[in-house]
Amino acid sequence: MLSLAETRSPYKFIVPKRFVNKNFSIFRLRRRRAASIGTYPAAAVEEILRFESPVQWTGRVAMTDVVLNGHTICRGDLVLAGIGAANRDPSVFDEPECFNVERTENRHIAFGFGIHYCLGAMLAKLEAQIALTEFFR
Repeated sequence: MLSLAETRSPYKFIVPKRFVNKNFSIFRLRRRRAASIGTYPAAAVEEILRFESPVQWTGRVAMTDVVLNGHTICRGDLVLAGIGAANRDPSVFDEPECFNVERTENRHIAFGFGIHYCLGAMLAKLEAQIALTEFFR
């Protein structure tokens, strides 16, 4: 489901309805944080992607037999990876449950990684930066 978000600019932005209804992560921020988003849209986009990954799960097929935490994954088995959980890993992110636009180390995998990295990631990030800049203008 999508929802239309209007701004003072002539542009209209379509955002996921679950973002608008469920989280309001950006809109609940204090003025200082909101100013940070408007000032640093690239960092804000990266943190939004980490905090609310557009893809929560991804599937892969095991290429070889592997034992992981005492469980055997056989060659050909489907493996589901929780990207959303990986982006909240406390061994990678300080205070992973906290939405922090000023986060300096933000190595999220919202758009995948390696050979599976999304080809449209740079365009999506640029569009989101423009949308945030307009929204907070």
